[in-house]
Amino acid sequence: MKSIRGVFGGTFDPVHTGHVQLGRWLCDQGLFDSVYYLVNYLPAHSKQPSATGTHRLAMLRLALEDEDGLYADDREIRRQGISYTHDSLVEIRSELGAEPPLALIVGGDSLEGMMDWHHSSRFRDLTHLVVLERPGIETSQAALEAMGMATCPRLDSLTQSSSGSAWLAGQPTVEASSTQVRELLAAGSEAGSLVPPRVLDYIRRHRLYAAEH
Repeated sequence: MKSIRGVFGGTFDPVHTGHVQLGRWLCDQGLFDSVYYLVNYLPAHSKQPSATGTHRLAMLRLALEDEDGLYADDREIRRQGISYTHDSLVEIRSELGAEPPLALIVGGDSLEGMMDWHHSSRFRDLTHLVVLERPGIETSQAALEAMGMATCPRLDSLTQSSSGSAWLAGQPTVEASSTQVRELLAAGSEAGSLVPPRVLDYIRRHRLYAAEH
């Protein structure tokens, strides 16, 4: 059975414990050989990050330092400009080869917006999707159909081909978000339970997010 490479994109502004736990949970399923965290430089469809790409990448590397199978991918930081997921998937597919399974990890609440992403109609030829379903939010089957993604019943179905399928995954519930972390730090409150210790130390040393303590 072929192993799956996961790609998890985001600004990671900052990375929090939920991001790390999600990657660990996917690798614990036994079918992912790795999950690469793809750090956006300038996201095309969301608010611009508070911290620079250099800081966000450094924090991510610290968070993943002791995590087997979880890696920071700096290609969008190096490329700069607007970060288009399509362009990164083309690069990753070229490096990986045509046959190995590749899976882009996305939140179910972002599916409808994905139809407006740069060249999203080509995703089916580049990658599978792992869709993280959220309680109370219905996954858009119409969006999956529009992108030509066939829903499969089990994760191991993604190992049978290189791309073109979607697996709907119920993710572990983690009460953390980057917005919450930034707000706590800006208010001078503790965020230790939401941020890996090395990341929190980095934030304090570099006085990010108006953290003065």
